Amino acid sequence: MNVKNIDAHMLRDLLDEARISTKKDDDGDLMTILAADEDFPHDVILWYMLDGNWLTIIARSFEFKLDDPVTVANDYNRGHRGVACIGEPDNGTIYFKLGFLLDEEVSTTYILENCIKFGTSCSWRSFCDIYQGK
Repeated sequence: MNVKNIDAHMLRDLLDEARISTKKDDDGDLMTILAADEDFPHDVILWYMLDGNWLTIIARSFEFKLDDPVTVANDYNRGHRGVACIGEPDNGTIYFKLGFLLDEEVSTTYILENCIKFGTSCSWRSFCDIYQGK
């Protein structure tokens, strides 16, 4: 099926299809938690947000503290594309942000594979890379 706009109901259906269990936060955005494992020992919270034609994924790990998050973010952004790393010096954390502009007709398979699955795995992998010093 091809769509030009994605709404919250369709996003929820696609996340369910990807087997990503979500709940709504206080702002009405869909969120999930990726559990810590041997690659990254902290939980990562992902928010899936819609704003007009934009699908944005924000990934945070509140427990993962860094001495200099801004430098870590800048270094990471120089060598990696696709996901922006933002450093927060006030609390010693970083977060990742990916945005997908969906202003042309695309298939739901495209959204599922190239936005949702890619964005989710890229966010997790980004935390793993920084933790492992890559």
